Amino acid sequence: MGDECVFNSTHIGRYCALGAGIRVSLGDHPIHKVVSIHPAFFSNKKQAGFTFCEQDVWKSSKQKEGKYACTIGNDVWIGDEVTILGGVTIADGSVIGAGAVVTKDTEPYGIYVGVPAKKIGSRFTEEEIEYLLSIKWWDLDMDTLSAKSHLFADIEEFKRKFEG
Repeated sequence: MGDECVFNSTHIGRYCALGAGIRVSLGDHPIHKVVSIHPAFFSNKKQAGFTFCEQDVWKSSKQKEGKYACTIGNDVWIGDEVTILGGVTIADGSVIGAGAVVTKDTEPYGIYVGVPAKKIGSRFTEEEIEYLLSIKWWDLDMDTLSAKSHLFADIEEFKRKFEG
């Protein structure tokens, strides 16, 4: 993980490469039919050190299971200075190009760049993606991975020999 990253309420999977300056932006605010966007008027969590609410009067659409959350899958590469909005899931195997702003969930092994981030390709074919997701190599123990690490340089050889 690079320097100056902020991963608020974020689950990060195994074997990820994370650049510098990555930010997970958790907050959002009501913008329609409200007089003020300040959280003191819609949240009792005292984000600004005070509140006027005894209970929450607005719930974020990005809130999961009662709290903000972002999930970064396994085998993910995120470049420098990427912003990920709260509630987004970065799927297993995804690549996010430097400077991207990720506003929506990604697909497994997809390659995303830009503002907002858009898919420009995939790391593998659909068949190869299905295979990698089915074996979940990232859950294997270190000894097994070490013994089979030479197979990781080529997807075809990996598919032929990994489970043998």
